[in-house]
Amino acid sequence: MLRAVLDGRRLDASLLGRLWFPLLVLAFGLIVTAALTRVMRDGVEQEAGDHFELQAEQAKNAIAGRIQSYSDALYAVRALFHTSARVTQEDFRTFVARLELDTRYPALRILNYAAYVPGAEREKLVAEIRGDATGGW
Repeated sequence: MLRAVLDGRRLDASLLGRLWFPLLVLAFGLIVTAALTRVMRDGVEQEAGDHFELQAEQAKNAIAGRIQSYSDALYAVRALFHTSARVTQEDFRTFVARLELDTRYPALRILNYAAYVPGAEREKLVAEIRGDATGGW
């Protein structure tokens, strides 16, 4: 019986002797795989974050550029009124047509103005507008 126990120990020692190296390689492989997976995941996340930030910056710049160009169009209208003592409907219509709203400012569907007219001058303005055949009155 003692011999059977000793043979069993040899068997266990022999089995452990044959398995320790493959188990060590397996553990090392799992550790390296986990580390490389983390490095790759961090790299992919960083690249995706950088790509998102680039797209967000480009969108912000495009929006800022459009807002600036539309503001410039409104400043141009203001300049028209500051440089002329009196702007007629035809003057304004010609000016707006030359701005080329459809091609240069597609978000501006229409550009018009409403002048302040004191009550005493109202009838004169209405008569002037009705006399303008292109006014649509």
